[in-house]
Amino acid sequence: MPFEPEYEVGVGLKRVSVWLLTTVACIAAFVSPRTVLASPIQGHSQSALKPWQQKASQLVFDAQKMLADAIPEERNSAEEKLIEATRVCRTCPEAYAVLSRIWLTDYTLGRAGISSLQKAATMAEIVKELSPDSPAGEYLGVEVLLTIGRHSEAFKLYSSAKSTYPDHVETDAFEARLWSEVEPVRALKSAQAALSKGYPLQELSAWIGNAIVKSVGEDAGGDALAKFAEVYPDRWLWHRAAMAYADESNLEKAHHAFEKAIQLGNTLESELQLAIIEYRDMKMSEKAVVRLERLNNRVRDSKTLGPESLALVETHMAFAQLAANNTDKAKYHAGKAISLSVNNEARVNQIIETFKNENKLAAIEPQLLKLVLSNPLLEEAHLALAIIATQSKNYLATVEHLSSAIALAPERDDLYSARGQALYLDTQYETALQDFEYAIKQKPDYAPYHYNKACLLSLLGRKSEAFESLKTALIINQSLKEQAVDDTDLDNLRFDQEYETRLAQLGIGTRILNRKKNTSQRSTTPERKRQEVLRPVQIRTDTMGE
Repeated sequence: MPFEPEYEVGVGLKRVSVWLLTTVACIAAFVSPRTVLASPIQGHSQSALKPWQQKASQLVFDAQKMLADAIPEERNSAEEKLIEATRVCRTCPEAYAVLSRIWLTDYTLGRAGISSLQKAATMAEIVKELSPDSPAGEYLGVEVLLTIGRHSEAFKLYSSAKSTYPDHVETDAFEARLWSEVEPVRALKSAQAALSKGYPLQELSAWIGNAIVKSVGEDAGGDALAKFAEVYPDRWLWHRAAMAYADESNLEKAHHAFEKAIQLGNTLESELQLAIIEYRDMKMSEKAVVRLERLNNRVRDSKTLGPESLALVETHMAFAQLAANNTDKAKYHAGKAISLSVNNEARVNQIIETFKNENKLAAIEPQLLKLVLSNPLLEEAHLALAIIATQSKNYLATVEHLSSAIALAPERDDLYSARGQALYLDTQYETALQDFEYAIKQKPDYAPYHYNKACLLSLLGRKSEAFESLKTALIINQSLKEQAVDDTDLDNLRFDQEYETRLAQLGIGTRILNRKKNTSQRSTTPERKRQEVLRPVQIRTDTMGE
């Protein structure tokens, strides 16, 4: 965000104001959104705690583990455990601190409204009251003030807390987060100081990773992250090193780093990402299948992971089976994924696109038919079914599915064109003509639409209109002349003496000079011609009829 100081306080406040962007950048650094954990509040040993304090501490521990796993579906369960911890022990600051950071992160990332920010501020105040010997509450307050743009107050509070607690572990941890973008070397030094005082590594690893990449550059990020993770083993640092190696196309090192992350407990995200590079990039699809089967069982056995996580794993299992040329198994897992993704349009589109690229769309036709019955608003599913229907020459079904797609996206000229093509293939020339006229209204300067309109008008015996449409098409795109030379759909013009002369004036003769007029005979390969002139729709309806 742009910073405009209310008064001159030097560069420090400007850098502090950048902290919000740093927070978002760090959270987004991993493949899954990772909830930022609050700093632990220094307290008594576990053996000195009262029973209710021990219960609260265990609830906080379980919640932090869920948040560290970075599984979106577990976020609400973690929040519930933290709220329960505050009920069990109203004087234990840890749960309030984690709740403050969760709600602040939700607000910063746009996942919640102003009430979430207000709750975060209240939790920060409670932490401050319950931990008078720690600056944790003050630093949470700094984050809240920065979020709402009160930079001067944030700077004053930050300066006060730092001067009062210069050597406190919370100060080191906060500065590690604070400077990770603008002064990464300073941030790493603060992080190492915090770690030497017992601060949990997993709660700083996002900012450490960000600072490392910022200090060495994206191209060298993999090696730098791995080097740090060798000294300070952390599942998310190894995961990020693996992702950096994958971006560098260093697949062997990426594989090794993912394995390290898995050994340290990242048995969900790292396992999934490793399976993806195995089947997609390393030609190790059978190994990926075994890995995904193990992950599938882990997700099914989980008490907190739900349908979204299972659908994600089933999707990649389908892709891995495709890569292994196991079409039947790929179809089975795709069906599972689709049934779990009725309202997840992005995942459905991903499945459709992958099976289309492998020329296996027909394999998932039954699942897609069930899907559009459950959710008729999925445009790409209708388009996929249209392609399947055209490949089997069921043009009435093609028209039906394209009509559904047009109802969802009436502004798309290419859908009218695709339906016009299907109607043409079914010899419904009058109705096909209407679709090309709709397409022309929306895209009047696209020559193939005018060309196809000319062909349909010629087939209908409307010669004058056909000639004018053909003339318009050739004015827009001269290269269509070559196709028009042998196009049998134009025979009604070509074998009419008047129009034969006018066609010649346009530069269109015929290579088959002795061919006799036969208006009842159509080209035996209209599909090929239509593909040459039709602009493909998003899901490539130009493949229809192949």
